[in-house]
Amino acid sequence: MLADRGVANPGELLRHNTAGAVVAWCAWWDAQRGVGVGLLAQMIRSGQLPPEPRPDAPRRPVCQTNLIADWLRANVPEVVSERGTPHLAAMRWVWRHRARHGKQSVTVGEHKPAIVAAVRDFEARLTDRRAAGYDAETVQSRQDANRRPGGHTNA
Repeated sequence: MLADRGVANPGELLRHNTAGAVVAWCAWWDAQRGVGVGLLAQMIRSGQLPPEPRPDAPRRPVCQTNLIADWLRANVPEVVSERGTPHLAAMRWVWRHRARHGKQSVTVGEHKPAIVAAVRDFEARLTDRRAAGYDAETVQSRQDANRRPGGHTNA
């Protein structure tokens, strides 16, 4: 066990601690990063037991966006798509409100109508843009024309 970890004289270390403690120190050492065999030998020679493993820290969400999406799924299902994705306008509304008024400031009773209205307004503007001919190809061709030397358009 100790020889597998690079200890040159394992028998000498066994005189300083019990077999159970040596096994425990080896398990502790295996969990460490960037430490050498000298630390393992020093710890075994100390005659003590390794520290108790700490319970894992509570897992936190990857980002606030996940919290907002989960909150919208649970509290405002009418702005969630069939795939379970909250509408971008609802996400943006909650994100901005939290940035201005604090993370605990959004409540279902007070803000649900505003969130739903934000989604309706977004969809109405999108429908108006599509009716006016603002599709992705038109926008891209106008941007390309503006990038070409001498190709500026007023369209």
